[in-house]
Amino acid sequence: MKSASILIKPASGLCNLNCKYCFYKDEMSNRKTNSYGFINKTTTSNILDKFLNIKDLTNLTIAFQGGEPTLIGLDYYKEFVKLANDKNFNNVNIYYTIQTNATLLNEEFVKFFSENNFLVGVSLDGIKNTNDLYRLDNNNKPVYDSILNGINLLKKYNVSFNILTVITKDVSKNINTIYKFYKDNNFKYTQYIPVLNKFNNSMCSYSLTPHDYTIFLQKLFDLYYKDIINNNYVYNRYFENLICLILNINPEDCSLNGHCSIQFVIEANGNVYPCDFYCLDKYLLGNINTNTVEELLKEKAIDFIKESSNLNTKCTTCKYFKLCRSGCKRYKDGINRNYYCSSFIKFFDMNLDRLIELSRILPQIKRNV
Repeated sequence: MKSASILIKPASGLCNLNCKYCFYKDEMSNRKTNSYGFINKTTTSNILDKFLNIKDLTNLTIAFQGGEPTLIGLDYYKEFVKLANDKNFNNVNIYYTIQTNATLLNEEFVKFFSENNFLVGVSLDGIKNTNDLYRLDNNNKPVYDSILNGINLLKKYNVSFNILTVITKDVSKNINTIYKFYKDNNFKYTQYIPVLNKFNNSMCSYSLTPHDYTIFLQKLFDLYYKDIINNNYVYNRYFENLICLILNINPEDCSLNGHCSIQFVIEANGNVYPCDFYCLDKYLLGNINTNTVEELLKEKAIDFIKESSNLNTKCTTCKYFKLCRSGCKRYKDGINRNYYCSSFIKFFDMNLDRLIELSRILPQIKRNV
């Protein structure tokens, strides 16, 4: 194993926000133990001992997520980085990233991120009207201004950051305005993820229909295409991963691999799960305090991957299968058909030629950025 990545939840699912669509809150409500609180020093030490000593490991990406991972406080991250350096006898390249709602960021936190080369993902759902519909604090107060304050601090200290936007129905209807706002504020690295319905598949006011998603994809791609053609580089994770597939390059987006992989999601008590979307009792792989990495990759992990490889024949015979790859398992129905299948087909019908065109020019544009 040359490279590995782990996702740590140092504050479990604890959060200072109460986002109405939060997928992790839904997961916590569907397992025996809702929250595992804050991670302790023993668990942190065991994580580093076991992953930094994987045979032949060259690169280790350590991501922090929640809930809200900054709730545990800055001292935890200072101690973590120091401990990682002290234990890194094999000179593994360590890369840090954190996903945050940015509302708790202050100068000390951001200086630390800058000094330690953290890549920061900021959760922001577009403009004020769309963000403050569903991303509210625990007193149901809007947080948009707090998020922007956090982003401005990241800019001030030249911290690398990207924007993660959940595509709700309202975001889909306002993508032109959102795209312009992101562009005007120099948010050049963006990722858009369709909102997840709850495990009981109940529809909510924020739910995104295939029709909504089709229109969203087309509008967003029109904007992205125009900028790239005009040599104004902006990064869009989904579109660039599609271009990777066209160029026979492995995508970074796991939903485009055709099967699931093991993410090593580590809860605050040391429980390890295969994926952030499946931190459920049924999918528990083991515990980092009592299991080796090799043990975590045994039967249950293999079954998880195999389960995702059971594809619907309509997918495998589809003319766009090599681009769509059937998508993420969490968006599939009981017969392994992606909820947004019709959206992808319509999008590729309208835009495959333009994607191929971009695959020819984008590599050179990126080299010049």
